[in-house]
Amino acid sequence: MPSRIPRGYYRWTIEKPGGCALVVAPETRSHMDFSLTRQQQAPPGMVYAAGGPWASFNSFIGWMGPYTFPAYYMDRYEVTNFDYQKFVDSGGYQNPRYWPATFQKDGHTLSWTQAMQLFRDAAGRPGLSTWTAGHYPKGKADLRCQRCQLV
Repeated sequence: MPSRIPRGYYRWTIEKPGGCALVVAPETRSHMDFSLTRQQQAPPGMVYAAGGPWASFNSFIGWMGPYTFPAYYMDRYEVTNFDYQKFVDSGGYQNPRYWPATFQKDGHTLSWTQAMQLFRDAAGRPGLSTWTAGHYPKGKADLRCQRCQLV
């Protein structure tokens, strides 16, 4: 049965008995459709973001958009130091497929190899500048990875 809802953003939790739950916060529209299919197909630990058209007005900036965002999957939770350690240990800093082809620093373009020389920990090993010898600080496994906040 159709319902009338005031315009705005609301957090919706849609659940299917025995499994999948979808949590979204779209702007209300005259017709809203919530599908659990894509969420059920999401890789473990990830959620589906539908993408689509977006435009908005901000009183400080003015009109933003219109933009069309592609659909994608993203991690359900932020990356922790423990999670990022797996990336480091599996050779993530030695594999160009995880990184952009070029980097910008101080107005100059760096190759992947040049950029990787800058991503070093306190001991000079590949990794985060706040780590030592390729590892996060003791007792900090569950903290958000500082590098990952910028990615």
